[in-house]
Amino acid sequence: MTELYNYQIEAVNQTDLHKKGILVYPTGTGKTMIQSAIIERDIQKHPNQFRIYVVNAPRIILTYQLHKDIDIYLTSRGIECIYHFVHSGSSLDIDELEKIRIQANVDGYKIPHSGINSTTNSKELTQVMKNARELNIPLVIFSTYHSAERIEESRTFIGSPINIILNDEAHNLVQEKFYDDLIGKINTEREYFFTATLRVNDSDDDTDLDNYESQEGRGMFNVESYGRVIGKLLPRDAIEMGMIVRPRIHEVLTIGVRSDEDFDRSLNKVIHNSFNSQIEHFKKFHLNIVPKIIVATRGSSDIKNFLNSDEYHSLRKMNVDIFAIMSDEEKIIGEDINGIKVNRQEFLKQIKEVGEDKTKMMLVLHYDILTEGVDVPGLTSCMPIRNLNKSRFIQTLGRCSRLDKDDRAKLISGEIDWTDVDKMNKPYSYIILPVLTETNKEDKKQMEKFVLQLRDYNFQPFEDIIRNPDAIGLPDEDEMDTASKPNRITPRSGTNIDYLRDVFEDERVANLSVENQFIENLN
Repeated sequence: MTELYNYQIEAVNQTDLHKKGILVYPTGTGKTMIQSAIIERDIQKHPNQFRIYVVNAPRIILTYQLHKDIDIYLTSRGIECIYHFVHSGSSLDIDELEKIRIQANVDGYKIPHSGINSTTNSKELTQVMKNARELNIPLVIFSTYHSAERIEESRTFIGSPINIILNDEAHNLVQEKFYDDLIGKINTEREYFFTATLRVNDSDDDTDLDNYESQEGRGMFNVESYGRVIGKLLPRDAIEMGMIVRPRIHEVLTIGVRSDEDFDRSLNKVIHNSFNSQIEHFKKFHLNIVPKIIVATRGSSDIKNFLNSDEYHSLRKMNVDIFAIMSDEEKIIGEDINGIKVNRQEFLKQIKEVGEDKTKMMLVLHYDILTEGVDVPGLTSCMPIRNLNKSRFIQTLGRCSRLDKDDRAKLISGEIDWTDVDKMNKPYSYIILPVLTETNKEDKKQMEKFVLQLRDYNFQPFEDIIRNPDAIGLPDEDEMDTASKPNRITPRSGTNIDYLRDVFEDERVANLSVENQFIENLN
């Protein structure tokens, strides 16, 4: 039976003291364990009673992942519950639900047929609530944000409040369509919001604002709507606890790129050469794993162009498994594995299998699908092609910040420490930054933004940026070579890194958290 870490226990304790609040924890540090423990504690306080718990998430597939984790946790502690799913606007039929149930049957866990029932019909959901009440058994409802308001309709028929609402990936709630329908509109005794990064709104750059109070707006600084931050784990603390790996920027230079048109023409080469660069780097410094890179593209045209490129076929000849996914109604991309269209469930099944295989190289191209929630194991690197705001950047980084399984076991046993990077299979999560030109001011500004966002990870530019000595882009080249070593960068690090040194290596600025930097700029 998995035991909670001290910071998780403290988070649960804080929910006993606050009826509403925000809990901020990096991806991979066990937010679902905290959610499970909150439900467990409330059930233990009200034995043999009917209680309603709602777990909300932004995506259907994430609700099944949450169900699996919470069900395993509660069952291991001898707690029986009735589980139900509420998915709004879903085209999933019984066959599709059964496929998802089968996909979830991993690691010795099996979702029973009775645990896969899903409805958006208020009358059917009301009957589920009545059945649970007659049996005096707790009811746990897993819902998407699109459909959560249906639960309130059903609740009113039986006259019982929702005892606890747990909102996963809660930064999504700043969207107008969710905020207006859900925040303050559902009758609940307690409500908590879980996220890896606080979010101001749905469009601009995000800033951690738990020290900045306001009673207005949809952003998570609105104390009346979301409560205060009652639990928080800084990424740097999670790294030192051995919960996630530290980030490292891999700067990839390109030349001859002066316009958007140039960048479009050379993008396939940039992706291809970046992958080759990582292969060479891993051969030198990470012998027990191979590159598995996730690319956050600008849209379907980026993905489509790469899938039809010579660079795509070159990587396939090197036995790189290439996954592409995008939600597009015309299914131009859909779910694609090595040129073959598959359904969403098969895509998730195979990406998990390849991700867990340390011998298989993998490239994942996506647009706003795999940023949050869905667990893709084994990812080593992320490549943000487009300019991501803080929330999406941190979520993207979180996809590759998870520990290698063998490393985690050694850290737990005390065989290695988090500083023993030379003894770890995967000591870093790489952020591949294609830099368009040596002197491009926009590139410098973007790198400045990324490094600022990584301050909470105790990121040091002169230690944590590696760089290829040769530029890549439109000109042809025979091969890529990475001359840097894992714990230092090359002596000649270039104008961008020199610029970062001037901006960030001042001790006073370096020691400020993102929150304090924001407050200082405000003043």
